[in-house]
Amino acid sequence: MTRGLEGKSVKSARRVLEVLEYFSSGPTEATVMEMARALDYPQSSTSELLSSLVTLGYLNHDRHRRTFRPTVRVAAIGSGVGADVFRRGAILDLVEDVHEETGAVVIVGMAQRGVLHHVHMAGCTHPVRERSPGPMLHSALGQALLGAMTDTEVRRLLHRLNADAEPGEVVVASAYIEKLNVIRQRGYALAPTRDGQLMLARNVPFAQPDPLAIGVILPVAERESRHKDVLESLNGAFRRHLSPTPSARQGRMEIAAALS
Repeated sequence: MTRGLEGKSVKSARRVLEVLEYFSSGPTEATVMEMARALDYPQSSTSELLSSLVTLGYLNHDRHRRTFRPTVRVAAIGSGVGADVFRRGAILDLVEDVHEETGAVVIVGMAQRGVLHHVHMAGCTHPVRERSPGPMLHSALGQALLGAMTDTEVRRLLHRLNADAEPGEVVVASAYIEKLNVIRQRGYALAPTRDGQLMLARNVPFAQPDPLAIGVILPVAERESRHKDVLESLNGAFRRHLSPTPSARQGRMEIAAALS
């Protein structure tokens, strides 16, 4: 009984968070049907969930248009949480700049206990959710984040992930760390996405307490020729947005060194 109740509670919590993440990915409002289709939920439970969030003050319901939109209370949830560069809005501005310059989908990622999470994106019309060990190990975002860890930390994580992996998905630690060393030396990761495109990703300097990485998805037709231009756009956006004040000379020097 306990296990079943825990499963139901986790499922409900996950759906609440995915509804809020849906709005963070671009749409400013949605009907019950639009939300149900986007998140692959039953329509009846979607309607009940959205109504509950209206009652709690996190969504507003337009009865005439039959749409729901987030209230300012949603923005207040994370106002004091996360990396300082995220709270100041620097990362959001950076992501929008790179998206406008390249026309590509840009994703901010973080990792927790070996699981990759997409926390913000630009240029994507639907939520992109990656919450399994596979993308952590094999995606550019995951590899960039892992490259910032020590070899000891990586080995410990691989040992845990390999214990739960299917036989064909087990990763050899020594070979994987060699791959990470290449990524560390050149400063960015480059790996195919699940749909055959290419993602370039690099870490956000000094994003604490939660390390972040930014990935840029290159269209299939341009993936072989554009990654140097995308890297230049990404590095330029880092320099513009990650120096907090003109007087922060030391901070600018550290960021410049990290980008060199």
